[in-house]
Order: sequence, then structure tokens, then C-alpha cells
Amino acid sequence: MQQRVKQLARASPTLARLQAFILGEALETALLAAVSEGRPPVGAISGHLIDQFGLDTFKSPQTKQFVGVAVAAKLETLGYVATGKRIRITNDPIFTTGGLFREVAASPKSSSHELLARFVAALTEDEALIVTELLERRRDLAELSRNPDD
Repeated sequence: MQQRVKQLARASPTLARLQAFILGEALETALLAAVSEGRPPVGAISGHLIDQFGLDTFKSPQTKQFVGVAVAAKLETLGYVATGKRIRITNDPIFTTGGLFREVAASPKSSSHELLARFVAALTEDEALIVTELLERRRDLAELSRNPDD
């Protein structure tokens, strides 16, 4: 996610400044408070964004989307993942909807499982077929090593 934010931020100096602001430490408290209260974090930082960049900066849907991606990247570094659920935000000067986040389970097995699931979900059909073939070969080799006389 961090790489995606860096790549998107290259599009304009404003996005680069937004990236630095969101990924810095200034907004952490507001973001984490929103997550713990079950609110979309983007809504919790609207005032800070307007104070820093002005309301006109956020007229573009692409800029709003960038903020969402940058917030997700920041929260990911703090141990949170998007739930996939989006809700309406009322009385916000910038955002009308936002995603919810949850803390990643503390167990390494769970987080590695989630990472693997996200990796597999991102594969194209062709890539998935290649992975299937590789896993079948691995299984066959494991069986051969267990039963060398076959």
C-alpha cells in the first residue's frame, strides 16, 4: 500500500505534500481514535486537511481517493486493515463516505494468513494457474521424497 501511495503522489506536488502529511505522525491520534470508535478515519481528519491545504484542494474526486489510499497505508503501518465496509459520513466538508478499519489479529499465523489471502486475491487468472501448477509439482516432489521406492 505504501508503494501505491508513493507512486500516486508523483502525479502532483499537492499529492506529494498530502502524502507526507498523512503518513507523518500529526494525524495518528485522530486516525486511531476514529478506528476505535468505529468511524471512518478520513472523516476524523477533514478539519486538519482543510487547515493545512484549504477546502479547494479537495474538490477533485481523485484527491479525495488519494487521501483514502494514504490513510489506509498509514493505518496499515500501525497494524490495521480495511474491513471492506463503507459507510456514509454526514456533515463532513470533504467526504461523504469512508471505509472502516480493524486491528490486525496479534497472532502471526493470522496475519500471515491474511497476507497470503490478499496476495492470492490479487493474482490474475493466468498467475493463479501457474501457482496451482507449482503447488502440484511441490506436492508431487514431497510424495516422491516420502516414498522413494515408488
